[in-house]
Amino acid sequence: LDSVLQRAWVDVWQDPWKGMATAAVETAKAGGRGAFQGFCPTFDGTPKWWDVVVTPIAGPAGDTSALLACSRPLAGRRRGTATAVKRRST
Repeated sequence: LDSVLQRAWVDVWQDPWKGMATAAVETAKAGGRGAFQGFCPTFDGTPKWWDVVVTPIAGPAGDTSALLACSRPLAGRRRGTATAVKRRST
């Protein structure tokens, strides 16, 4: 867990999803709602597809002071693709 906590959030994602994560962060920094679906294994290596939303958190002056990234697993929808990604990486 420490290896993940010491990294930038977008660095947890591999290409091409890292680019999508970066775009979602940039959208949220600009005050919008960034979203994407991407593949990233869990901490224990279980292959999973995620539905991700990144939103801005406003500070006292109304500007974006922080970002909130929420992800939920996409149960079963992309199981075949996750297996193919896992096979390709081994």
